[in-house]
Amino acid sequence: MDIIEDLKHDLLTRWKAQFDRMPLLAEAAGRGVRTVYATGSRFDVERYRPKKFPAGGRTSKEPIAAKDLFPGCETWAYLLDAEGRPVHGTRRIAASDDPGWEGMYSYSAEEAEYTEFYIPSRLPSEYTRLALRDGQPVSLQRLWVQAKGSFPILHGMPAARQAEKVLAGPYFYAIRVDAYDLQNGRIESGWSWSEGFTVGLEPRLSRLEYSYSDEGKLLRIVAHAEDGNTWTALAARTKTSLTQLSATLSQRIAERVIDALQPASFGAPLMVAELTYASPGRYVPFIIAATQEDMVGLSNPGLVLAIDPKRWIELRGEDFAPEITEFMERMNSAQRWEAGGKMIRQAARMVTELGRGQPWAAKDFVAFASNSESDEEDLAKVLKDGGADPKTLKEWKKLGWL
Repeated sequence: MDIIEDLKHDLLTRWKAQFDRMPLLAEAAGRGVRTVYATGSRFDVERYRPKKFPAGGRTSKEPIAAKDLFPGCETWAYLLDAEGRPVHGTRRIAASDDPGWEGMYSYSAEEAEYTEFYIPSRLPSEYTRLALRDGQPVSLQRLWVQAKGSFPILHGMPAARQAEKVLAGPYFYAIRVDAYDLQNGRIESGWSWSEGFTVGLEPRLSRLEYSYSDEGKLLRIVAHAEDGNTWTALAARTKTSLTQLSATLSQRIAERVIDALQPASFGAPLMVAELTYASPGRYVPFIIAATQEDMVGLSNPGLVLAIDPKRWIELRGEDFAPEITEFMERMNSAQRWEAGGKMIRQAARMVTELGRGQPWAAKDFVAFASNSESDEEDLAKVLKDGGADPKTLKEWKKLGWL
């Protein structure tokens, strides 16, 4: 599409221009009149509207207490102007001597911009621009660098060479470009282009579908990709509590796992089903199932490395929409990331209970949840959480798995 191509070309030009703007960080900070703090990124320009700029999560008037920090934890400090808008942000990693990142915001009637720099290399690690017409978004342009640009190889490198390195391959950067169709003062539809490490080797073009309540409140944004995939990009917050959402999703995921295992043929009764998720990004799990023969001689880290990925079963994320989208948004906003793991563990226990007695399940069948982003999980504990009894755990120790 011509408009997408034009926006993408314009984005690359604008991002490259940011290399010369790092000296403006001090000027942006000078416009701040008060500071708020957070343990995660806030004030995404995509949320900006001239009359309101929601933080998108908890902020504090006081610096984050040391007792609430842990190694690797992000801490943010945002300087707000007299209108309550962020003008400067500082990002640091707790218990690290990394100088970190600084970012700046700018606003006009036609646009809102955010540029973030990785201080050691002076690299613009993120650039986001929201274009406006009559106070409503007409396009979004965003480029961000893998690992927020913290690659030592870029230190001391000329700006043009840095840009060349970043754009050399899709695993070093990500681009998102949206074009919106405005009608009667609101977005009715749009197109979204993504490329880079967020989508893999192949770029993705998606049609955006917006739905509203009778009162005009935005309820849902659904993306329809050209390859046929569909997902809910936004779901309005309901009155359902986070605990209730978690219970609903646990039940639905468990039922879908059972449905998925029924028609699968493994040649022998299943002993385990691992529900693999990735916190904090993916809470619709892959199913990795194993028979006793699969498990002979198996040792930590478990099934992920031992079972052929062709045997993994993928659940459709859209089957759990809009609840899964709302759940993740509220979990992130409330900084209650443990709620995601708890939800999947409850689903795994339900799968154990529903699976036992099925013709495809062994007598001591158990399902368990495993976070692929964690290297510190106690496998015996997660098996126990999934419903494995002491006798079963003892038998598996004999197999050499524990």
